[in-house]
Amino acid sequence: MMRVPVTGTELLASQDAELHGLVHAEWERAERSIALTTRASVLESSVGAAMGALTYVGPSSDRIEQLAKDRALRGFRADRVVITSATPAEAAAREGTVTDISDTALGVLTGNAELPENATAVLAMDSALGGPRATLVLGGHAEHPAVPAPVLAGVARALDAATGEHGIAGARAVLDNAAHLDEQLRALGRDCVRSCAVPFTDLVTEDAEAGARKLAEVNILAEPAGTHLRLGTAAVTRRGFGPGEMCQLAALIHAWLGGSGALFTTGAEVLRLARQFPLFPIIPSPVTPRSVPA
Repeated sequence: MMRVPVTGTELLASQDAELHGLVHAEWERAERSIALTTRASVLESSVGAAMGALTYVGPSSDRIEQLAKDRALRGFRADRVVITSATPAEAAAREGTVTDISDTALGVLTGNAELPENATAVLAMDSALGGPRATLVLGGHAEHPAVPAPVLAGVARALDAATGEHGIAGARAVLDNAAHLDEQLRALGRDCVRSCAVPFTDLVTEDAEAGARKLAEVNILAEPAGTHLRLGTAAVTRRGFGPGEMCQLAALIHAWLGGSGALFTTGAEVLRLARQFPLFPIIPSPVTPRSVPA
């Protein structure tokens, strides 16, 4: 008998049923929620595949690192880039004066924003471009902690996906959805604050913390940003949401925060909308490794 290789969650289910159960529960939670937090991202399957293809956690691969750097330089038109495992704040502390462009990275890629001239910029790959957790330092010169080869592979793939023709179109869709959500909330009488270069709108509210908790009751996940409630569109756009869904979301948010929506009805509408755009396939229960005759 020859065992056929299995991959992804199927392999995990065959080797560690307990962990697979927890992963599946987390997937189900994400599947029935609408994540509008700017930290939320949907990792493209090929990014995960690139990371999983390198199963060792050793020193960085020079060739993979150079490929990732070349793609970053191409996309952001910078003259130098460093890829590091440090957070943007940690990288900024090493560099000195920097600008964090995590919020405006999509705007830079689409031409709606510019990199700061003669200055160092940092961006978080996971929140800005849907990649693994790593930081790009554009124009940096300081020494930074290295990134393991599997993460570098994911960064290289995510940069190619983000800076190619399809990725730029996707970036425009994210920004367009943010504009549509902002427009619809304003039409409903809500005060919002937004720049054309960012993938979110800030909803003005008396208590942002309370607003985020209230939306979480119906599985709409948002984040406080000072006195505003920040509503990001990157994750939902990558799931397939478009202008029509932004209109529905604005109505749900407005009604629920305004007290005119019933918990059961609003929660059911959120679930219906979320299930129209599934995240990715995952096997529902542990399985045993498959075998076929040799």
